[in-house]
Amino acid sequence: MIEAQFEKNLNTFEHQIYVCISSKGSGTYNVASMIKNEIEDRLGRPSNITIIDSMSFSVGYGIAVREMSRLAYEGAGYDTVMEAYRRIMDSMNVYMVVDDLKHLQRGGRINPSVAFVGGMLGIKPLLTIKDGIIDSYGKERGKRRAMEKLIDISVENIKKPDETNVWIVHTDALSDAETMKSMFLERIKPKEVLIIEFGACIGSHTGRGLVGIVFNAAE
Repeated sequence: MIEAQFEKNLNTFEHQIYVCISSKGSGTYNVASMIKNEIEDRLGRPSNITIIDSMSFSVGYGIAVREMSRLAYEGAGYDTVMEAYRRIMDSMNVYMVVDDLKHLQRGGRINPSVAFVGGMLGIKPLLTIKDGIIDSYGKERGKRRAMEKLIDISVENIKKPDETNVWIVHTDALSDAETMKSMFLERIKPKEVLIIEFGACIGSHTGRGLVGIVFNAAE
């Protein structure tokens, strides 16, 4: 499918930009790069294909891609679109809390004893995306307190609310996401607040019940 799209757009557009899921969590970037090289070898020249390793996941680069699409649709040039991507990703923040430690245990992110004790005590790990992987940020006892902590972190980091896009994310936890949105709006009023459901790529690692906040902290 990637190759077919690249081939289709070779002579249709001046540029085609493909933003990939983190290369540390998927082989997509390597596959896309290999396909680009094969196309250019066949053409005998550079192509119009640009491949970006987002070093993030799903909504973690979604805000940037949406802005890139808007600029391109309005006629912005390649350099302007790429600069928008870099600017937004440089200020991107992702913070999440998971409901169940079992999935993190299966993925090798915590050992079984920690998962067992954490489950018994109601410990909820706080997660972020760091250097292209989902990483630990901290922990809180109880999901409500964990959600409040995520809001505290977000409010502290958002310096220009009227220029900041905020997405509340979840994995089959719409009620928690709506609660977090209400709690968040009691503290701060950003440019927009949307509720977005993560797909299977993130959900398979975290399980159902994840809720979090994604935002670009404009300086």
